[in-house]
Amino acid sequence: MKTIFLLLSMTVACSPAPTEVVHEPAGTVEHAAPGTAVDAELATVIDLARSIRAEPENAATHLTTAGMTADEFTAKLWAIAEDPEQSAAYSAALSE
Repeated sequence: MKTIFLLLSMTVACSPAPTEVVHEPAGTVEHAAPGTAVDAELATVIDLARSIRAEPENAATHLTTAGMTADEFTAKLWAIAEDPEQSAAYSAALSE
């Protein structure tokens, strides 16, 4: 839960993304706990969260590259937090 709060805080602090959006596929996710299914949307959010965690000063760029606004990313984080299975997979992936 701390991780989600941290990421939500970072997205609120991000400056608005540029108006031109470049859609590029996110990287691959090779990190879920054994036996945990990670769907493509969750994998995209995990990859984005990792990118933002690694370079918080470039959060707006990472969001734009992923084709998301800060509000969309925040909404996806809330949806993950509300789903116990996805929340567990997200937490496991980011704790590596």
